[in-house]
Amino acid sequence: MTSGNKARRDAAPCSGHLGWVGGALLFVIVQCALIGYEFPVSELWTSLPLMWMDSAYHWYQIWIARELAPFGALVGYDPAMSAGQVVGLSTNASAKFPALYAFLFGPDVDVSVVYKVFSFTSACLAPVVIFFAACWAGSRLREAVLVGALALVLWWTSEFRVYHSWGQLSYGLAVFAAVATAASARRFWCAQPRLVPALAHGLFIGLATLYHPLFAVAFAMLAVAIALTHSRQLVATSAVLHAGCAAVAVAALNWIWIEPTLRSGAMASWSAFAFQKAVGLGVFSEHFGAFGNGGAFRWMLLLAGAAAPFVATSDSRKRVASYHLVAAAIAFVYSAFAAFSTSLATLQPNRFVVAGLLFLCVPAGIAITAVLASIVPARGRGRWSALALSAVVSCGVVAAFYVREVLREVSYGPHPHIARSAPAVRGPGPNTAWLTRWLSANADDDSRVLYEHSLRASDRTHVVGWLRANTGIEMVGGAYATSGPDSFVAAMLFGRAVEEYSDEALSALLRILNVGIVVAASERSRARFAAVSFMRTVARHGEWAVFRVKDPPGFFVKGAGRIVARQPNSLELETTTGAEAVLRYNFVPGLVSTPPVELVPLVVEGWSVPLIRIPNPPPRLVISYRAPR
Repeated sequence: MTSGNKARRDAAPCSGHLGWVGGALLFVIVQCALIGYEFPVSELWTSLPLMWMDSAYHWYQIWIARELAPFGALVGYDPAMSAGQVVGLSTNASAKFPALYAFLFGPDVDVSVVYKVFSFTSACLAPVVIFFAACWAGSRLREAVLVGALALVLWWTSEFRVYHSWGQLSYGLAVFAAVATAASARRFWCAQPRLVPALAHGLFIGLATLYHPLFAVAFAMLAVAIALTHSRQLVATSAVLHAGCAAVAVAALNWIWIEPTLRSGAMASWSAFAFQKAVGLGVFSEHFGAFGNGGAFRWMLLLAGAAAPFVATSDSRKRVASYHLVAAAIAFVYSAFAAFSTSLATLQPNRFVVAGLLFLCVPAGIAITAVLASIVPARGRGRWSALALSAVVSCGVVAAFYVREVLREVSYGPHPHIARSAPAVRGPGPNTAWLTRWLSANADDDSRVLYEHSLRASDRTHVVGWLRANTGIEMVGGAYATSGPDSFVAAMLFGRAVEEYSDEALSALLRILNVGIVVAASERSRARFAAVSFMRTVARHGEWAVFRVKDPPGFFVKGAGRIVARQPNSLELETTTGAEAVLRYNFVPGLVSTPPVELVPLVVEGWSVPLIRIPNPPPRLVISYRAPR
């Protein structure tokens, strides 16, 4: 083939549209079949919810969005969660799309169905996205198919699969989409500026950032890598035009949650307690470890990817391999050391190890395709290379093993799985179902339930939001295990060990929060609450011990009255005539009332958040939230 013909073929990587359509359909069908079997697809439209790890928490976020819809508010105040807290889009980092859907359709939408459809489609789209990423990066069809296959196996045998099964649905597809977006953008950055592609890319980047904010971080890694490896090919005006369009689109499309977040600071305290922010090279041990735990496949991606710039068949393929390798290096360094910065640690940098592995799929596919071409050259010419043949055979053995691992991961067998074994949709576990029934039957509306987070006790699910929504009972102890200073987890009650509280201090704290029932899971917490005189054990189930507090004081610190109704963004109360009323609910900037009265923060000893003080309260009052201006 002449150099001219080769250049033309490199410039038109997606030629032969029928083949590309067939390849895309192949990946969609294979992934949908795998997901549909382990999900299973028959549960997609039923009301049975996803309940595993973060799933119940995201279910609560989507439910909150639906409940806020009648108020026309994307952000509101949930009086029944943690003594009153800001909720909605500003505290929802990764489930904004289903939350927005629930908001738009309100009571007509089944939250469980919305979440399951979101889960199913997010998983099904990932491999075909990488297939098109390879196309836009200049791959020929056979190379793109190989890249897509590597990405599909990686999805099932890595933390992408783990995160998805945990309910962290958006992150995986966001990283896959970042690879495709960077590949497409690169082609325009290296050409004369064109407004329409710049606007299209900017719009997509804005929507993808709305889908998951960490898309922007992954895309930035790839963009920096392209800039470093394509200094001679980049056209500055094109790059600047695309960057400007992207910045405007990100700000415009994400302002609906950025503005209330900045005003309320709602997400800052939560994210400071995020997982996946260890510092050091130890974060790689679980990723490149045992053969059967994905280690060998990841080493294959790393070694094959590193060889790509040396074995690629053209300068164009070498540059593509190089920028993906540089992006992978950036991701690995970021994941290991970014948590040195407190602000970067809130972005959970450790999860970007698997993003770096995904970046390696493209150069690995380039290298393997090039080596295969050298072993069986066109028209039968050339000699077998023993080194190349052994490399391909080794890759084939590893690939065959991990194809088997994919099938084992999908299956319902009792053997070990990387993530939760199938089926994915099971509904509430037996412990969660028991606690839901018990609280519905025994808790009352005059006090709150203090809940100690324990994944082991609660069927490996963060169930507080689920309990709040399905029992109507007010919950305190944090919506999530690491929700901040208001959390109760692993015998740490609001930042202090339970043993550090004296009986008097513990009693005063429970009175401030109007706690009537305590659900304790850890041995230390059970022992501490059993030792005080103002509690008695009323139920035991598994690791849970349920205590009832004697004479909870009610929701009024001063004045008298009753809570008539509580729902997201609406706290309705009746008061007796008096000079003032003080409620055992958290004051946050933005609270308003109907009829309009002054709501004043009141700092009380023993609690970190001011309570709500109402001078000269009317007989009947509804408190709601409006984002402060």
